[in-house]
Amino acid sequence: MSQSSEAEGAERLNALISCARTLFPKPIATCVVPCHPSTSVDAEYALEAEAVEGACESRRLQYLAGRRAAREAFRQLDGPCGPLLQDASGAVGWPDGWTGSITHTKDWCVAATAHTTDCLRLGIDLEETQRMNEPIARRVLLPTELDFASTSSETFLPLAALFFSAKEALYKAVTPLVKQRLGFHDVRLMVEKTSDGLHLRAELLPSDVEGRRVVSRLVGRGGFCGPFCLAAFHLPGSRPSQQ
Repeated sequence: MSQSSEAEGAERLNALISCARTLFPKPIATCVVPCHPSTSVDAEYALEAEAVEGACESRRLQYLAGRRAAREAFRQLDGPCGPLLQDASGAVGWPDGWTGSITHTKDWCVAATAHTTDCLRLGIDLEETQRMNEPIARRVLLPTELDFASTSSETFLPLAALFFSAKEALYKAVTPLVKQRLGFHDVRLMVEKTSDGLHLRAELLPSDVEGRRVVSRLVGRGGFCGPFCLAAFHLPGSRPSQQ
C-alpha cells in the first residue's frame, strides 16, 4: 500500500471513529477496525477460526475483524475477553450481563458494546451511501419518510441510505424483544437535525402493544462520514447515562 493510500486510510479510520462515538452516550463503547482485502486479520481464538474455516476471504475478514472490534470495545469498559461465537439464532452470543452489535461494509467494521445496566439492547449499522438508488429508496421508505427525504436540505439518496441504515440498526436493537418479524414498512422513522447531530425516533406501526412500548423507548442517532452513513439505536438500562 502506498503512503498516500495509508494516509487516506488513517484519515477515514479516524473520521469513522469520531462519528461512531457521537452515536451513543459514554457508557456505550465503540470501536472501528479495517477489514479490506489488504488487511491481515488473524484469529485471536481457535474457536473463532474454526467458525469461519472454509469461508471466503471477505467473510473471514469481516467475521474476525468484527470480533476484534467488539473485544476492543469491551476493553474500554473493563469488560470480558474471550471468543465471541454465534448463538442458536446465528447472532453473536454476547457474555452474560453484556450486549453489543457489529456492522461492516466490505472495507470497515464497527462494533458497539455496553453493560446491560447501562444499555439493555443496542444496534448499529454502517452503510455506503452510494449503494442507495431511487428504486430501493421507494421500496424501503414509507411515504412520509420519502416526503421528508425529498424536501430536506440533505441530498435525497444519502438521506434515504440513512433511513435504511437506521431501520437495520433498530431491528438489531429490538430483536428478540419484539416478538414479530419486522419489515421495512413496519417502522416509521422521524429525523430531527439539531446542533449536535441527527436524532432518530421510531414508531412501530403494527398493533403489538408491547412492541410499540419497546420501540418508543429507543434512543437513536445518525450521521454522515464521507461516503458512509452510520445509525444506531439503544434501549437505556437502569443506570442513568452520561453524555
